[in-house]
Amino acid sequence: MTNNWKSSLGIAVGILGLAAIGLIGLKIPPRRYPHPSRKTKEIGGFDLPDGLPDPVKRHFLASLGITPPQMKSAVIWGRGRLKFNSLWMPLRFRCHFQDGQIYLKEIQITWFGFPYLTRYQSYNNDIMSPRTNEGEAFESGNSEKHGNYLSMWAESMWMPVLLLSERAARWEAIDESAAWLLVSSNGTVEPILSRFNPNSGLIEEIIALCPQTPGGEKSTWRVGYSDWKPFHRLLLPAKIITSWDDKGAYSVLNAEGVEYNPDISRGQS
Repeated sequence: MTNNWKSSLGIAVGILGLAAIGLIGLKIPPRRYPHPSRKTKEIGGFDLPDGLPDPVKRHFLASLGITPPQMKSAVIWGRGRLKFNSLWMPLRFRCHFQDGQIYLKEIQITWFGFPYLTRYQSYNNDIMSPRTNEGEAFESGNSEKHGNYLSMWAESMWMPVLLLSERAARWEAIDESAAWLLVSSNGTVEPILSRFNPNSGLIEEIIALCPQTPGGEKSTWRVGYSDWKPFHRLLLPAKIITSWDDKGAYSVLNAEGVEYNPDISRGQS
């Protein structure tokens, strides 16, 4: 065995060893976010709006009750996974909603349980003027901002009063197990198909069209809701899975806690 061959073999073994260590680090789940210091406050309730399509009304009666609680703000946190190419990476996340004016989502990709990459999505000043972490306003046709906008609505299932806000969204009937959720920004209406479980009455999937890449053709984008659990006195999905029809799932978020009506106006949690 020549020295060059031994050297090449050593390098190959070293590379394989580093790769194995890297993969092991991606198998270790993140540490949990600390529980927010501000707890849920009851600030009264409201009546469900009149004229909701039947499946939509059944869903909100099952998940929120006859008199839903008022929600001015919310903090949701948990852990999950994100797929980059074919590699699943662990993450932890925290979402803030405030009074239809502020949405902030923090995602931390972790390695050996420790954060090494953080990304933010935010929508400030007006629920219909979403913003990315660069602070740029949403514009129709921008695929990344469009995707972020749809993600905000997908995760508003954890802040369900937004789905009942007439200034931000409206519902149109399709049949007994489906309805359109129509949201708008800058005069552009975005139709989101919502499907409901015939047994539980709860929403189980939303579907929209969104480009996967900047300037690309629109593809079918799906968000599935499952593992419905009680959080305070509400019934909310503990798991949200996002996928493309042609590529499968790429994001799994598992909610571990929710607090409503804390003061997050200054980024407090």
